[in-house]
Amino acid sequence: MLTAKDLIARGDLAAAEEAASWADDWLRIADAYQARGSIDDARRCADRAASVGRGEIWPTRYAAERFVALGDRARAVAILDAFTPGRGYEANLLARAYREVLGDEEAAARCIEAAAARAQEANDLCDAAAGYAEQLGELATARALLEHAERQASPRALWDVAIRWKESVRDPDRAREVLGRAVLACRDARDTCAFAIAWRSLFDDDAQVRGAIARAESLAANAADWIHVAEAWRDGGRTERQSTWDEGGVRRALEAALALSPSADQQNEIAAGFRRWLGEADRVAPATQSAPDALLDRLRARLTIDQLDGIARADYGMSFEKHRAALLEIHATGRFAVPLDWYPREVCELRRWDEGAAVDHVQRAFCCAILAVDAASPESRQVGELGDVLAPLVESVWALGGLEAALDALLERVIATAPEWTAPWGRAALALSIARRDAADPRIAALVESLPDPDRAGQRARLWRELARSITAAPARLVAFLVGVDR
Repeated sequence: MLTAKDLIARGDLAAAEEAASWADDWLRIADAYQARGSIDDARRCADRAASVGRGEIWPTRYAAERFVALGDRARAVAILDAFTPGRGYEANLLARAYREVLGDEEAAARCIEAAAARAQEANDLCDAAAGYAEQLGELATARALLEHAERQASPRALWDVAIRWKESVRDPDRAREVLGRAVLACRDARDTCAFAIAWRSLFDDDAQVRGAIARAESLAANAADWIHVAEAWRDGGRTERQSTWDEGGVRRALEAALALSPSADQQNEIAAGFRRWLGEADRVAPATQSAPDALLDRLRARLTIDQLDGIARADYGMSFEKHRAALLEIHATGRFAVPLDWYPREVCELRRWDEGAAVDHVQRAFCCAILAVDAASPESRQVGELGDVLAPLVESVWALGGLEAALDALLERVIATAPEWTAPWGRAALALSIARRDAADPRIAALVESLPDPDRAGQRARLWRELARSITAAPARLVAFLVGVDR
């Protein structure tokens, strides 16, 4: 499926408008029209960007920037004035927009002052303090706001307060004092583990990192707590760390979790911890594993390590090593614990959104096949519609070629075992896959007859429509289901 960006590159702006979904699409189209000298069209598309992005500060700012570039300052002012910040950080960004886009210092000051007057919660007070310190240079007011935030903040929220003391007000000693108090005030092991990251990110202080995790150990009350503690010892306050920071702490915490009658999900996490963080593959067996799948096996045979690393970096490289370790296991064996854990579920869910002329179909199909196998488990923790997984899986399998039979087998498995409310997407995908090869196949009728009335297709409505329309002999009921949703 070509994206608006692809169509702009081809110079087909009318088609790009049809494909546009997000404010960024409309901004790019406006730029392309402006470069052609079509100023009225550029204004129209910039207005459309402002409308689509209403309620989000960055699209609002970028739309205002486009109107300044088009020589319409009044429209830029109107766009910024129409934005109502809901939280303190949005007020700060709006104030920056007034200063940087319009050069209006008075409007920026009014924005920050209004946000401070509204602030009730600790994080909004912190944001207001940052506005006063960083944009208005009023350190005394910023300090007063942070002191107010300290008095009402929960232990976890004191991390935000410490950040502002150090980075906005430039008072690291006060920041250290706040973090120290926060660790001692915590009564939750998982929240206390988070302060290892706080100490690492703000001060890179090994002793305080260890102190925070030791405090978390003293609070751990169940297997879930101890698993968090084990991960904290693995990370040492740095989630992107390549190797385990404190193997003794990891082992102690995993053994403690194992001794507390963990659930099946927790046993899977403990087993993964021993394998990936300590290299002890046989210490604990996973409680549940996915069944082998022919499509996943075919795709992992095509996936290179460089492509695998690209998947692991999908979240801007965050937790790369943890995602990579999980993906390497799937790449090597074709199996994983079910339900699929956060590592690598998060990056697989991100890769399913890849689209456009430059999409890597092996990467995307591999991720979607993993998600489809996981979706066949009623315990799946995935976020979003099954249709959001199956549409890109079908498109990528078609693009790669030679995998259709394996795709059909996986879809049949999803239909048979996934929760009933998700099954229509499996039936629609299977009917589509079969119809592409043989529209007279008798299996199609039963699949199509069971489809409900058109309702919704999640985030992938446009892709479903394109897939349906690409098959000239597709049954009308199937086309109605896939083309009729989310019009």
